[in-house]
Amino acid sequence: MKTIKNTSSLTNYTLVNDTIQLRLNFNTEIYIKDDVKLRLVKNIIERMNLSELKKVYSSFGRKPTVNPVTMLQIIIFCYSEGIFSSREIEKSCKYDLRIKYLL
Repeated sequence: MKTIKNTSSLTNYTLVNDTIQLRLNFNTEIYIKDDVKLRLVKNIIERMNLSELKKVYSSFGRKPTVNPVTMLQIIIFCYSEGIFSSREIEKSCKYDLRIKYLL
C-alpha cells in the first residue's frame, strides 16, 4: 500500500499509521427509501416499551458496541428475511445496506 507524506492538499481523509483512508459520505436514505418491511420493523420497535430489555444489560464493565434496541431491530429484520444464523446476520451487518441503515 502506498503512503503519502504530504497530506496538506487533502481535506477529506483519516490518517492511520501513515496511510490515508479517504472518507466517503454515504446516505443510506437514498437506497432504502422503498423498503417498506425495513421501515415497518424499525418504526414498530421504536414505539415499543423496551424498558425490560434495557434493564437486562448490565451497566458494569464495557458498554455494548451496539445499542440493545438496534440489535433487536437487526435480529427481527434478519429473521423476517429468512436469515437465522448468527454468522449470516453478522455478514449481513457488514454488507447489507438495509442493516447498515439500522446501525
